[in-house]
Amino acid sequence: MAWLKQVGASRQLTLSARNLVGRAAHCALRPTDARVSGEHATIVWTGTAWEIRDLGSRNGTFVDGERLSPGEPRTLEVGALLGWGTAEGSWSMAELGPPVATAQLLSGSAAVQVAEDGLLALPSPDEARVTVFEDLRGGWTGEFDGEQRPVLDGETLSIEGSAWRLSLPIPLEPTLDASVGGGTLAQVQLRVGVSRDEEHVEVSLGRSGRWENLGARAHHHLILQLARARLSDQAQAGLSAGEHGWRYADDVCRMLAIEDLRLNTEIYRARKELLAAGVQGASQLVERRRSTRSLRLGTAAVEVVPLA
Repeated sequence: MAWLKQVGASRQLTLSARNLVGRAAHCALRPTDARVSGEHATIVWTGTAWEIRDLGSRNGTFVDGERLSPGEPRTLEVGALLGWGTAEGSWSMAELGPPVATAQLLSGSAAVQVAEDGLLALPSPDEARVTVFEDLRGGWTGEFDGEQRPVLDGETLSIEGSAWRLSLPIPLEPTLDASVGGGTLAQVQLRVGVSRDEEHVEVSLGRSGRWENLGARAHHHLILQLARARLSDQAQAGLSAGEHGWRYADDVCRMLAIEDLRLNTEIYRARKELLAAGVQGASQLVERRRSTRSLRLGTAAVEVVPLA
């Protein structure tokens, strides 16, 4: 993640893949100085670095006091001082990480939601009505009440009457390297430990012959129910693997004593936990069928064990 910090103030701006600076209403950064043009400059991620360009502004764009020629790209380093219409730097480059997915609310508070561990929850992580994530094909997918479809950079989503504009990083890697990091979802094992009274549920992650205990979380109860469903169906002769583990969302909500919105949020948290652990493709930890409002655990490599 990368962001700018306002000099002498606490204000910060998280950078999306492309950022327009200027006084126009559609700009990501809107200085109030009258010397700033409507569309003054851009800051973009090239895939390997952050670059700034002046857009032919009347009073110029400055990096560390040096005025850029219109259209001239300049690679930014940590600590670079940026000035709009004046050589005196008013913003500094605080971090240089690659961009993450963000969504900006287009009315009201103009709030911005930032993806965590590759998952973008809207309108918030505590109310995940829509989840946006990068898929293994190198594109972006949105999940809307169980239905998944591709989403595009710059697309506007309507959620509960509010409009959110997506900013999705490009260029994306075309494929993920399954030989490095935490492995893919297909390469790991899940072990769900449950206490006798089922109040305590732990999940452990197995990879490369080693196990990592992820601790106990509220959303592990969802994983427990889906794991049991998958294991029950796997034990039935004549039922194809493609049909193992599917349960209606209403039935899952009933078993967990939760509502639909809470179910979506628990699914978001379960996926995020594995993504944070480095598991590639963890967005498919829970698979969903829109046509039947059903869902299942996205891996057959799971076991349920009693906790001592």
